Amino acid sequence: MIVGPGPSGEDVADPVHRDGAADLGAPGGEEIAHRFVGVGERQAAQAPGLAGPDLPRAHDGRPEAAGVDGERGVGDRHAPHHAPGGSATLAGVRYVDPSTGRTYPLSEARWRGDSGHYLNLTPGPGLRRADIETSRYSVWRYAKALPVPVEDAVSLGEGWTPLVAGEWDAVPVRYKLEFTMPTGSFKDRGTTVMVSYLRSRGIQRVLEDSSGNAGASLSAYAAAAGMACRILVPETASYPKVAQIAACGADVVTIKGSRQDVAEAALRQSAEIFYASHNWQPCFVEGIKTLAYELWE
Repeated sequence: MIVGPGPSGEDVADPVHRDGAADLGAPGGEEIAHRFVGVGERQAAQAPGLAGPDLPRAHDGRPEAAGVDGERGVGDRHAPHHAPGGSATLAGVRYVDPSTGRTYPLSEARWRGDSGHYLNLTPGPGLRRADIETSRYSVWRYAKALPVPVEDAVSLGEGWTPLVAGEWDAVPVRYKLEFTMPTGSFKDRGTTVMVSYLRSRGIQRVLEDSSGNAGASLSAYAAAAGMACRILVPETASYPKVAQIAACGADVVTIKGSRQDVAEAALRQSAEIFYASHNWQPCFVEGIKTLAYELWE
């Protein structure tokens, strides 16, 4: 696997895979600085049947399929092989476009509305102390308040981080040690829920733009879920972070230009691969809220 440019600018690479990386070219026609090919992307290219059917993507990242009336739609028949018939989502919860009020069923894997605006989820039932699964020591102890059944969880043991007493400028405080997460950041809270949801809806390839932590998190959880993963990073991304992302098997593509250029490249590439963005996909935020549950508990 090509890991990327080393500290002195040279490529640190596994020469066995160098030719394969060159053959892939620049996804979406982007001007790239480097491309580092991950195991998941390579396996998907060499053996498409390995992870199930590769469905074409709609503009919003949903799999395109013929609905019962012959129009495009998404149904439970597109559930992944490990969950025939599809898995239930949180009862009564739907996507909602706050700009229009339009809602969409949670059975559709989306990251934005048809208007192009971001989506929220409608409020769920909340959480009572009796709902906490006290035998679990991860964010999934709060599964009753999450939009994915716990049996579909893709978990690396995230959450339940230490809360330690300390002092800040002579003021007593408590520190929540989120750096003890599996990939080193709080973003694992959101990624575990988002990836679990996407896998339950049949998504097998994911895309993200990141300068470090979000990409490292998605790469790790996608690997755990058996998904192919592509991460777009800016030229200014730190080498250790790029190496961490690539180490988990993602296809890492360095985009020339600003951080905004990277985000815009991801939007363009979302036509071919699901955009599992921590800034767009609502289930990511659902996972982040577990921090509040831990503090409350």
